[in-house]
Amino acid sequence: MSSTSTSSDDDSDTSYDSSDDDESSSCLSTERDAYDSVIVDYINRQKLDGLKRLREEVDWESKKERARVFWQIYFLISDWNEPRCPNTPNLRDVFQPAEIERLLVDAVKDRFRDKKNYPGNRFIRFVARSGYKDERPAELPSSRRTTPVHHEAKRESVDRRNIAELFKIYDGFDINYVDEESGLTHFHVACQFGLREVVQKFLEHGQDANCLPGVAGAAASIDPPLILALDNYEMAVAQLLLEHGADRNAVSAEGLTPLLISCKNIPYMATYNFAKTLLDNDDERYELVRIDARDKSGRTPLHLALLSQDEIFSKLLLSRGADPNLPVTENGSTPLHIICKRDVDDIRDETENCLLDTFFSSCDERKLTVLIDAKDNEGRTPLQMAVANLLPQVVDVLLDRGADVSNFVFPTEAHFDARFQSSYRDQIDNVKLRLASCTMMVIECLEKRGYEPKRADALTVAKLFTKYGLLEKSPPSSPENRWYDDPNLAEKAKEIMMKEDDPSLSLYDLIQLRPEEAAKKLTPADYFEFAMDIFDFDPLSEHTKACTLHMCEKLSRGFFRAWAVECFMELTRYQLPIECCKIIVDDSLANRDLCNVCLAVTNE
Repeated sequence: MSSTSTSSDDDSDTSYDSSDDDESSSCLSTERDAYDSVIVDYINRQKLDGLKRLREEVDWESKKERARVFWQIYFLISDWNEPRCPNTPNLRDVFQPAEIERLLVDAVKDRFRDKKNYPGNRFIRFVARSGYKDERPAELPSSRRTTPVHHEAKRESVDRRNIAELFKIYDGFDINYVDEESGLTHFHVACQFGLREVVQKFLEHGQDANCLPGVAGAAASIDPPLILALDNYEMAVAQLLLEHGADRNAVSAEGLTPLLISCKNIPYMATYNFAKTLLDNDDERYELVRIDARDKSGRTPLHLALLSQDEIFSKLLLSRGADPNLPVTENGSTPLHIICKRDVDDIRDETENCLLDTFFSSCDERKLTVLIDAKDNEGRTPLQMAVANLLPQVVDVLLDRGADVSNFVFPTEAHFDARFQSSYRDQIDNVKLRLASCTMMVIECLEKRGYEPKRADALTVAKLFTKYGLLEKSPPSSPENRWYDDPNLAEKAKEIMMKEDDPSLSLYDLIQLRPEEAAKKLTPADYFEFAMDIFDFDPLSEHTKACTLHMCEKLSRGFFRAWAVECFMELTRYQLPIECCKIIVDDSLANRDLCNVCLAVTNE
């Protein structure tokens, strides 16, 4: 019992209250803070005295002298930019307003760069942080005054943060200062760089949302505020300007209206919402938006939306009254021409189908007649465009809509060149099969609607296949063409099906088939679908190109053989019966030989 009591007494003697340490630590911290504050204040007073001495030494008319002194000022104020030194000096106690502005202009123009920092930028932020505010000089009777805000905005490389910081200094929103040289105003700058709060304050002080340039003759080079906001994707500012009466049909120096800019900025979704706001406006105070306004190339908003392949935007414009037949002034292309001249390899892409369907369905809803056979400045119709761009599905739709086949002129080699060349930029192994299959598909579409290909058409196709390497260089029986005897390839080819829904025909089976047998099992569209799945070609490794050309050979064999027989008959002056000609032009000839027979006719 006594032992337990003793132990308790010992514990009592050695225990302590931790709260004593907390109080002691708190006191020490307070003392340190007070000491630090005294030190900081002392240092700041020394720096302030240093600034005053520097100011007396400056020749303010000498840029070199100002630059020398700027660096001394910069090193003196560098710590004042730190959060631990919140008490920046009142610069008016040291400098005259004109002197501060000169330093700000120098900071903007020269930046005073070193290896790691931009001292000019830091100086601007220091002045803003100090609470310095610009005041309109008493001797300035008008708003014409070039400020650091103008100088920053006119730089090739603008620091957006500097613009915001300078507006903290030049915050007299009842005065919209105008650059004496360009006519650019503070309000223009705020709109261009998306400073919504600054724009709001200007508007609250009675600023006109349209704000014409303040210098005679400057209107041609200074865009309206709404245009500046839209061109820089500042949609919140653009919306604010609309709410305050900005001209919905304002025109930029490049001839662009707000709606044209919205269409130019596709696919930025906010521009669609803004365009919808423009078009849905029913306020009688404002002029209706000119939906068919043209840019300098004569393109309308609908042309731009279609060039961007934007189905939603196109539908919006058509539903609000856009003209579906208006041609581009520069080249005469109608909206339908634009749809048909797109550089899209995947003709069955969902977006492509929807764009054409949307165009026609929107016109149907408005009971508008589309000029299906309109000609551009080169005399080409949309159907010719669709054929030249290898868009068989588009060809079908145009023919369904009544495109004239009786007067159809097959595109020239030059017209096809643009499509073939753009496809080759993709550098995809299966591009040749895609081009070959699409070519056969568009010819097939035309033939089904009554068009009879002419020899000149066949020669055009032969030249294209030869020029772009869509033909095997030697007959299948040649030793160099026995790539398909590779046992490793055979195993891989047996696992690749030519059709997703038909396991009975593998790539290996196709390779073994004669061309006429292959034609019974696969259409050009089947080859195209196969070509679109580029993953099918992965296992073929080094044989991919050879296999691709082999399929090009098979799918176009019937076309070239039929024309080669006809051309051979002409070359022999029709001295041989057609059956004999067919025997001579047999399966031992490669497509390259068949094309040469066709081309030989042109050389006679």
